[in-house]
Amino acid sequence: ATLQTGGASIAGTQNDIGFDPRAVAIARKANGKPDCRANGALGKEGTAFNFLPARCAPGACTSVRALVLSLSNVSAIANGSVLYTCTVEVASGASPGAKALRLSRVGFSDPAGKAISGSGVDGAVTVGQ
Repeated sequence: ATLQTGGASIAGTQNDIGFDPRAVAIARKANGKPDCRANGALGKEGTAFNFLPARCAPGACTSVRALVLSLSNVSAIANGSVLYTCTVEVASGASPGAKALRLSRVGFSDPAGKAISGSGVDGAVTVGQ
């Protein structure tokens, strides 16, 4: 996920990535959490990821919530910065083609903690033949 600030001073973000687990899903680490990694260069040590719905079983999760933040480093994130990356798993019966990663519940905050309105752009994973 990459941040485009549109000229705003953004210190933290939140978003959900929705997916169809019958086609593609965010991979799960051994501890049950999403296999996502914060961009350590941003210094946002409070960054966290969680599957939704809460306590969903493998194969039943339909989205991941990502929070990129820090309570001690409230400096603005540079435009064009990679916020985080996630590993995606393709379901064994997935048909070839583009599989949607839908962005929702997008939110931003400035260095003072004030909410900033904005939006996001959906993504996709292309499954080969």
